[in-house]
Amino acid sequence: MKSLNDRLLGVLELSPTPYKDRRQAFCDFLREHEHEVFAGAKEDRREIRELVGWDDDAFQRFIESTFVSQSSPHASPNIFAPNFAHPWVHAIAQRWHPGAVHLRTLVTYNNLGDAKYKPYAWWHRTPSGQVSQTVLFTRSHSVRHKVLLSQPFPYENGLQDPLLDVDRHAWQLASHATNYAYGAMIYRNAIERAAGLHEPKGIVEAPIDVMNRFAVSDPDFRKWIAKFRQVSMRPDTVALRTLTDGGEMAPLHDEDVDWSALPNQSFVCHNYLNFAQTYAFGIAMMTGGKKMASYLKDMNSIIAEILYQNDVAFYEPEFFPVMQVPTSDIMSTDSQTAAFFQEKNIAGCLAVGVGDHGRNIRMRLDEIAEEPYTTFYPEWRDHLNED
Repeated sequence: MKSLNDRLLGVLELSPTPYKDRRQAFCDFLREHEHEVFAGAKEDRREIRELVGWDDDAFQRFIESTFVSQSSPHASPNIFAPNFAHPWVHAIAQRWHPGAVHLRTLVTYNNLGDAKYKPYAWWHRTPSGQVSQTVLFTRSHSVRHKVLLSQPFPYENGLQDPLLDVDRHAWQLASHATNYAYGAMIYRNAIERAAGLHEPKGIVEAPIDVMNRFAVSDPDFRKWIAKFRQVSMRPDTVALRTLTDGGEMAPLHDEDVDWSALPNQSFVCHNYLNFAQTYAFGIAMMTGGKKMASYLKDMNSIIAEILYQNDVAFYEPEFFPVMQVPTSDIMSTDSQTAAFFQEKNIAGCLAVGVGDHGRNIRMRLDEIAEEPYTTFYPEWRDHLNED
């Protein structure tokens, strides 16, 4: 039975030639709009660029890469199990495919009530060894539907409890973000880096709302929307949603769209259109969870129609579901913390793990890369054609 390493080694590399122009244009767009994502003093901006892969070297590696992989987590300072293992899978792929890049299309429009990522609070280890559940936002019904993209980064709220040095520095860098979603992106990268989950110059962050703005700067994108509605056989499907003054997402109907102004507005596309944009960058592989596995086949058939009919080069990436990891082996913890996590229905949290184990998390993950792929995706045996 194939191991994770076996599967990653077998993924095909792609010629970057059909995708270079689009990748270059996207990097130029990110650089042009960087000030809308984060600010800060010169040295802080330099460090943030290096963390999120927006420095010149990371951009160039992305543009020229023969192996771009993708994931799309929700924005949150919390990186729970099994999601903390996703960037590691991409880092392992980069060892087998030199020059590979992980393009992370971050979901920035999730709301404060997001039950899976719990962005209303922040779980981390304190210097005294306690686990802090720092409340960042109220969970009242009037607030829980507001999206992270609409909220300021809760810097002061995060200082209620003492912080480890690694968290303090990451939180301070994140405070330079223009909203909570982008701040969570910065914090996440800093904590993952502290756990050893990144390879040098191996990641480029692509917040979905920013990627969408890049997409609609091309007038031909309207044809993508038209084809999406045609092939999905849902002519009234809402293709775009906009950020309201109340901080929530609302349908943006065609008659209300100012296409010339849209590249400078906060909006998001339908999920299938988001992945179509991603595939157009030339993606060799991607990771996801159980929900994505359930709709991937239907989505891929629709994306193929959209891009083929619009003469856009693309490749259907190999999918690597990651639905479980042996968290207790990777981030072992004390009985008090284990009981606290069980009470909160949390399998494990990377920030707490970094406080306990640091870069040893990567070492322990590397030890299971040779285990059968069913370690990460038990249902994989249903897809096997091998012994």
